[in-house]
Order: sequence, then C-alpha cells, then structure tokens
Amino acid sequence: MAREPNPPHPKPLPPVVETARQAGVAEPGEAFAQAPPAAAPAPVRKAAHEARGRAADAIGAFSEEHASKLTGLSLRQLRHWDRIGFFRASVVYDEPRVPYRRIYSFRDLVALRVLNDLRNVQKISMDHLRQVAEEFARLPGDRWTSRTLWVVDKKVVWRNPGIGRREEVVSRQAVLDIPLRIAAASMRARLVELNARGEDKIGKVVRHRFIEHNQLVLAGTRIPISAIKSFSEAGYDAGRIIKEYPDLTLADVRAALAHEGDSAAA
Repeated sequence: MAREPNPPHPKPLPPVVETARQAGVAEPGEAFAQAPPAAAPAPVRKAAHEARGRAADAIGAFSEEHASKLTGLSLRQLRHWDRIGFFRASVVYDEPRVPYRRIYSFRDLVALRVLNDLRNVQKISMDHLRQVAEEFARLPGDRWTSRTLWVVDKKVVWRNPGIGRREEVVSRQAVLDIPLRIAAASMRARLVELNARGEDKIGKVVRHRFIEHNQLVLAGTRIPISAIKSFSEAGYDAGRIIKEYPDLTLADVRAALAHEGDSAAA
C-alpha cells in the first residue's frame, strides 16, 4: 500500500478548531476543522500537543475576539478577568509573539455567557462573584455551568444538593422569594452566525492586515492560500484538502491554486 504524503505544515487556527473530538459532546450540525497534522515540525507538534493537553475537555477553540462576540463581554473585561485571575482561558501562552495567546474552549464560552448575565445584566458586584467562585471551587463540576443559578437582590442563589433547598451561595441563607433564573444560553446560533460566509466570499482571495500576518487568505477565513498550495504540492487533491479544511468549497481550493503571486506581506 502506497504511503500517504505527509501534510506540509500545520494549519492556522480557524474561527472554530476542534481540540478534543474524543470528548464526544459536540452539538449536532456544528462544523469543526480537524486538528493540526501529526507531521508538523517538532516545535509545532509540541505546542499543539501541549495545547490539546491543557484543553482536554474542550470541544472548540476560540480567540478572545471570538469569545467577546459570542458572550457579550468586552475584550477589556476578558483581559481584566484574566489578569486578576478571576477567569482564565483554557489555554494561555505567555510568549508575546504567539498570534493567539488566549484560546477559549466551548465550555469557557458557556461559562462566560453566564458571567456576562450575572455581571453586566444583573449588575452583581465583582466582590460577590469572586466569593461565589471560591465557594464553587470547593465543589465538583464546573463553577458556572454545572448547576442552575438564580439571582435575588443581586446575590447568586443555587439549590444546595445536600439539603435540597434554594439558598444564597455565600451566606447560605434560605431564599423564600421567587428568584430570577440565569440560563446558560445555547451557543449554536451564535456559532453559525460567527462562521457564516456569504456567497460573495466563496472562491475569492483577499489580503487583510490583521489576518495571518498580512498573507493572502481565502475570503471569510484565516486560511492562507500558501497552505492550500503546499498541500497540493504534497500530493493532496481537492477532496483531501477540503477534508483538512471542512469550511472550504471546491471553488475556494481552485481559487487558491489558480492564484499567482506572493502570499506573504508585501
């Protein structure tokens, strides 16, 4: 049996990248790109392995810009919470030149949507949220998504599983009023909106100063045409290239391969 050619180099991080398909918890209908090829250069293989290890429970990877759009939190809030240690992304790189220093998992986004509701909509103080986080840190499960939460008088309420009653998380006082439930909203619609590519972007090559270091990319993606050409030179036909980049179409691949000129910054 002929040995398949090795993929030429790792792929850039698209808007949504699967990091733990083995988790088996992806919502139906969500499209994910495959993980970087195993034949990438050693430093890249090591970085990808470390990232997957630190985000072993993730079903997706999102930049902080995507996290902001999907959760309603501002970039300033995300960076402030990271800086003070209140909420950190699943994967954080300390190297200043890494293009995606903070990578949020799908579960991170669900938690951040809850926190956006608590902090920005219900106006609960940061001091109280820190105390709630400390209480939940002593319990099994995710702090913000593994239990139903309510709000009464700007305090977070939960149902204490030990005694089966609703009580304020920090003070443990029983709650008799009808509380406002905080729902962990589905991310599916927002993910579809984020990843949507209009017909006007299919099969077009563009250059954007903020994407892939000013390389030529396929419109509506972060996929440089140099990556498509490298796969083609390594023996990959259009069908196999699309398997590597499921968000692309045959028109995209043909446009990338037909494009002439440099793919780096001018």
